[in-house]
Amino acid sequence: DREPATPQWGWRPIISWYPGHIARAERQLLDMLKLVDVVIELRDSRIPMSTNHPLIRTWVGNRAHILVMNRCDSVPTSVAQDWARQLREEAVEAHWVNAKEGKGVDELKRAIMHAGKGVNERR
Repeated sequence: DREPATPQWGWRPIISWYPGHIARAERQLLDMLKLVDVVIELRDSRIPMSTNHPLIRTWVGNRAHILVMNRCDSVPTSVAQDWARQLREEAVEAHWVNAKEGKGVDELKRAIMHAGKGVNERR
């Protein structure tokens, strides 16, 4: 719990590795998640791991979780297939869309309605 020594160049960086605005946004997100039954997670298909938060599964909990991989037109089909296979192995079904052109949006709507149907039946 000791503070690190001053670096050799004579000053200590003041930038936090976890800025306060991110922590605040996460708290707000957790509060909002209490109000929803279906979580729609949107990632950029070009950088799927960089647009993923490591705690998303924990936060989602037992809620229905729909993963949307947007900009599918920007990645080679073979890469998208590799990612889809890996995500399925992790028990995550991804919906590949190009929101700008509407590709995959109808299928996504059906998946959302299907996920919400179970919630509505329980009510």
